[in-house]
Amino acid sequence: MFLQKNFVLKFISLTLCVLVLFSTFYSNALLAFSLRGQGCITENIPQEVQSYLLKDECVVKVERRVYAPNSETQKISLIKYVLSSGKILVYSEDYGMVVLGREWVKLPNSEELALSTISPLTYDEFQPLKEFNPSDYYKTFLIWNEYTKVGVDVAQKVTKEEVIRISIINLGAGILLLIIAPPSGVIQLTVFMLAYTAGLALDLLKFIEKFKVDSENSPRLFYVMALIPPSVENSTEDFERFHEILNKLSDKKFASDIKNLNENMFYLVNAAKIPTTISRFFFLFSYIHVAKDEQLLSIIENLVGAEKFDKIGGFFLFNRDVNAFREFKDAVKTAWEAGNFEKLNGIIKNEAITSLRNIAAGIIIGLIKKCIIKMGEDKREFLGFHMSHSLLIRELSYDIYQYLLKLEGGEISPTIDNVLSVFYYDYLLSTLLLEYSEGVLKLKADTLYNMYPEILRVWGFDPPPKTSSQSEKEKWATEINKRFNSLAYDINDSMNRILSSQLEYITKLYDFYEGYSEDMARRRGKDGAPILKGADFYLVIDTSGSMSDKFGEETKLDAVKKAAKDFISILSPDDNIGIVRFSSTAELLLDLTNNTKKAEKIIDELVSRGSTALGDGLWLALDRLQTIGRKDRLKVILLLTDGMHNAGTHKPDEAARRAKQLGVIVYTIGYGEHGEIDEDTLKNIASLTNGEYYYAPSPAKLRELYLSLSKHALGYNVVETLIGRLKTGEVKTLDINVEENTKYFSTILSYSGSKVEIQLIDPEGNEVVENSGNVIYSKHENHISVTVYNPVKGTWKIVTKCVEAPAEGLEYRLTVLTPPITIDKISITMEGSLNGTVHEILRITTKRRLTDLKIRVLGDVSSILEVNPNSFKDLPENHEVTVKLEARIPSITSKTVYTGSLLVEFMGIYIDIPVTVFINNTITPLIHVSRHEVREGGSVELQTVLQDLKGELIRDADVTAIIGNSLVKFNQVNPGVYLANITTTNMSIGRNLVYIKIEKIGYKQIEKEAIIYVFMSGDINLDNVVDHKDLAILGKLYGVKSIDPDFDIKVDLNEDGRIDYKDLAILALNYGRKA
Repeated sequence: MFLQKNFVLKFISLTLCVLVLFSTFYSNALLAFSLRGQGCITENIPQEVQSYLLKDECVVKVERRVYAPNSETQKISLIKYVLSSGKILVYSEDYGMVVLGREWVKLPNSEELALSTISPLTYDEFQPLKEFNPSDYYKTFLIWNEYTKVGVDVAQKVTKEEVIRISIINLGAGILLLIIAPPSGVIQLTVFMLAYTAGLALDLLKFIEKFKVDSENSPRLFYVMALIPPSVENSTEDFERFHEILNKLSDKKFASDIKNLNENMFYLVNAAKIPTTISRFFFLFSYIHVAKDEQLLSIIENLVGAEKFDKIGGFFLFNRDVNAFREFKDAVKTAWEAGNFEKLNGIIKNEAITSLRNIAAGIIIGLIKKCIIKMGEDKREFLGFHMSHSLLIRELSYDIYQYLLKLEGGEISPTIDNVLSVFYYDYLLSTLLLEYSEGVLKLKADTLYNMYPEILRVWGFDPPPKTSSQSEKEKWATEINKRFNSLAYDINDSMNRILSSQLEYITKLYDFYEGYSEDMARRRGKDGAPILKGADFYLVIDTSGSMSDKFGEETKLDAVKKAAKDFISILSPDDNIGIVRFSSTAELLLDLTNNTKKAEKIIDELVSRGSTALGDGLWLALDRLQTIGRKDRLKVILLLTDGMHNAGTHKPDEAARRAKQLGVIVYTIGYGEHGEIDEDTLKNIASLTNGEYYYAPSPAKLRELYLSLSKHALGYNVVETLIGRLKTGEVKTLDINVEENTKYFSTILSYSGSKVEIQLIDPEGNEVVENSGNVIYSKHENHISVTVYNPVKGTWKIVTKCVEAPAEGLEYRLTVLTPPITIDKISITMEGSLNGTVHEILRITTKRRLTDLKIRVLGDVSSILEVNPNSFKDLPENHEVTVKLEARIPSITSKTVYTGSLLVEFMGIYIDIPVTVFINNTITPLIHVSRHEVREGGSVELQTVLQDLKGELIRDADVTAIIGNSLVKFNQVNPGVYLANITTTNMSIGRNLVYIKIEKIGYKQIEKEAIIYVFMSGDINLDNVVDHKDLAILGKLYGVKSIDPDFDIKVDLNEDGRIDYKDLAILALNYGRKA
């Protein structure tokens, strides 16, 4: 921090960024080369990991990383598989799947979740917070805590009344726990943010009323307050208090802008349950501030690369839309230069990611422009300025200190949100420190000369000698100005460094994530890997003599050949196809295979002759399915005829009963003149086997029917089928309406030779790219499939473009499908008390006929959750069923939350719905120790804030501190805030453990620990002896004052803000003592 050291110029930091990026590339190349010679690891490698290995690739190294291992809400467990190619696969133990694998992309907000989950890996490698030393912030806290105390003491003398309770840490009381529950049963904390509370707002309100703290003298103070969101659960009270402050400001336009920005932050926090939402705002915030300095922006863009920087901006702010980010940059520049905010606000509102659309970016720039201090001559006005800034600086420095300790101690995972939060709050802290320095510099010499002696001393200056000479006053004031000018310079440098370091980290993380996501996109779709489930199909085709008759513009057999090849063309590599023809007898033409070229060739060679042995054709297909079909696979027969059964050994109804026994589904198709087809028999076969009967009235309808049945038979809801022809450069667009809570939709394109491309555009106009975290893109010969999970509601455009084709064009076939059901909830969250019962309703609507539907409960929530009913039979299309969920929470449990999922199954397909049951009677204490190191004879204030899992404050609890045999009871000083003063009388020199017991009727008892170090007076280096080493430290810092960068509170033995003869006397008095 700048209070402890001068920072190097921002250019060095940015140059290092480039050097690190180059060295990362170079080391990765060397790694790939060296890994080729290592032995392959084959044991204990999960099957899913193995499924993503490419040809001649193997695992050569396995690393397990656990972050925040002792935190129920922050723990992230990852296994990093290093491959012989130099690439990596990341397996999440919490989710039980490969990050950005085929199962991962099905999760809600899968890309955001992936970025958040794997970002700790970059924390280990890049160490973005290596310059952030917790002790620096603790030292700052102690200094500004002293500033706050002095200010309050002076204010109480001036007003002759108590001003505030300075012992309460108001920001820490509002730390937000924003929790999401993934389906695997792990709770993950999305972001750990500070929030202002009503208590802090009330303190500032007092300063405004009594000491003229206003937008004139403290614009940045209100700006920072606006950028610290109100706590979500107590937002109404917090809003009212803060807005009550703003209503008293003289500049109503400024007050209105601050209110709007503060409300923007509240909406942002509400959206922050989606991982990386906060990080995306931090990027927006940083860019706006960087853009103020064209030179700094130019250096960053040149060193990162302008094109890459635009990609990063597009990724974080505009769903990867680079052009939108370029428009945004131009609008930001215009806003800074001309003060025109309309275009900027419009781009954010219309084009940014949804969670940022409430952020009025123009307000941020407008407020920064207004941050010009006008300080009056009244020292009482400065007293309010001093107290309000000291208080908020104290709060921020302490909470950053706690934040860093939690990161170091493994209580918080180093996710992108949590890391960028440190940069963000450090920038806000620097903003306040800068305004404080500028405020002092704005004071006239007379005001400084007459300043309260207590404030001068805390700055490190003795009160001036009495004089009436203006020149003497100004000469004396110059010394103070020199000190604060130097501080302001260092702070400005620090703020630029914070912004550049933050963007440096984001660049490195982006490179890592994009490289991994692009590689995983390739692995998800490798070798045409199946996206949808597979089945064993038999096409049983009537080739009797009547099939040579014309029906429409061509013979029935020619139409069937085209339709059958349509069916074959969109089979996945996991599907098997067999072909049986029947006329007077039945003949097996192709046994089960995934060789679609061979199947198409056999279809082309079909000829018509003889009678119609329909029963034998069906019987022969059943023989083969029983003999070589896998028991665990869906077995389907498509039976087509243009006539009536009139030959063969087996009757159709006999074959149908056998199909039912074998669990084979038979779809029957009548093609030709109605009167010539035995439709009753075909309907009976379909009904008996849980299939369906279809009549095709034309060749075109027959082709659409076969195309549709290739996926309908698997249980999916086929939304659209399209068969057409394209010439080079021609484009066809299909609009698809996606309903709310649709789990996914898939687009499958097959075409004959040449080159075709497919593009998906969401309802907001954003193109879906192959490596998006919620997309599986698969391409193999003449076949492209794209599946989008958790798609945005609205009208999607599917664009098919022919890049290259023969002169006559090429034929293409397009199929769009969704799950056969919609569910009214994408996740379920329930809350209950111990020994209580909680209920929830789930509504499921069918999009097609379903023969069966089952619901199972998975995860530890299965021990308390019942589903009724849990199965359904024969559900018609567009039918809604209601499912009741009942969670019975035990009276005694060690758990604070139960997690798992509902698995909704139908015809072998399933949809996963995450379920979380919170136990309301759970206390989560936030403990603040005023100082962890205290001299003998001193005292320590312990503060604890009690919240439940939702962040609501818990009142009227019994909180007790236990030190040895002594008990100290906490007093409730604010709702949910408890305070105790503990002396060192019953503590020994060295490390002391304080147990804090928290009890409340109806809640589980909680015990926490706090560590306090007691050291002897004069023992500066804490080695339990007062000797020459301590004297040397004091001698080195002799004469240093609290405002100096080298000031150390441990050396200021009497804590008067200066290291002088008084401290030397205390050391001398204790010299030679040993603990």
